[in-house]
Amino acid sequence: MFDDDPVATVNSWYDEEGELHEQFIRMATLATISPEGTPTMRQIEIPSIDEKGATFFTHRSSRKSQHLMANGKSSLNIWLPKTKRQVGIEGMTTEMQLFEANQWWERMPSVLQRCFLEDDDDGEAMPHEFIGFRMAMHRLSFYEIRFPEVSNSIIAERDGASWSFANSALL
Repeated sequence: MFDDDPVATVNSWYDEEGELHEQFIRMATLATISPEGTPTMRQIEIPSIDEKGATFFTHRSSRKSQHLMANGKSSLNIWLPKTKRQVGIEGMTTEMQLFEANQWWERMPSVLQRCFLEDDDDGEAMPHEFIGFRMAMHRLSFYEIRFPEVSNSIIAERDGASWSFANSALL
């Protein structure tokens, strides 16, 4: 099922996939480009996707942070195996404002906060190492595998404040 709002579709697809798993975390593969032009990918958690973009957090000193600070062009790939769906997202990723990152920090479960804490941190204040990013989504590619039927592929591209849609042949 595809909604005229691509953000709502991504969240709906995540929800439908989650209903089929005992434990489910909204994961995606993040692709970045190093300052030297080398592509790198890794799995990350995506706690939120809304009209402002896809949100994620990491360590300030990580390779992905360094790549995104040098070149914000990035992409996400979301694979939802139980529903046989995939979403590709392209966009520009920027650092989240400090006050907003702090709001996320305060809501984050303590077990996740510990990943960012040094041995001498008490966990009360957001550590300097914690950094939030948001990808402003410019293009989304939705794929539904329907074997033996023809698979469905829709491309959504942001055009100012609205989205344009096109059916696409699977490559």
